[in-house]
Amino acid sequence: MPINNQSVGKDLSVVVTTAGATLSLGDITAYEAKPQFERLTSRKLNGNTYSAGIPSGWEVTIGREREDSNWDVFLAQLESSYFDGNVIQSISGMETIAEPDGSTSQFQYTLGSIVDGDVGKWAGTGFVPQTLKLFFSRRLQVS
Repeated sequence: MPINNQSVGKDLSVVVTTAGATLSLGDITAYEAKPQFERLTSRKLNGNTYSAGIPSGWEVTIGREREDSNWDVFLAQLESSYFDGNVIQSISGMETIAEPDGSTSQFQYTLGSIVDGDVGKWAGTGFVPQTLKLFFSRRLQVS
């Protein structure tokens, strides 16, 4: 729950669904969602410049420390499907936030894909960080 009317990391839960199955995220250590905008600019002959931002999707980055082979296996299957000529289905996501006022907010991400990842940097005495970057066309408020 929130602390002193401020959101903290524990207030967020995330689910990513791929082709009808839920991707096991494990215990995530980081989560970042950034709206993307296409910038339009018009320079008028009178010297004024006008601009507008057109919503153009969401970039989501999920981080964790490797606790199992789920992400490695998922990415290997995705790569094999692509090179075998199979259709790659879009993914979706659900973000649930426990708000400081006691309410809950939910946002659904649609028409997504994996756009980058890192299955880990291995070192002698450290945890192995992993990241997945996803891109979604839309983020819709559910509640």
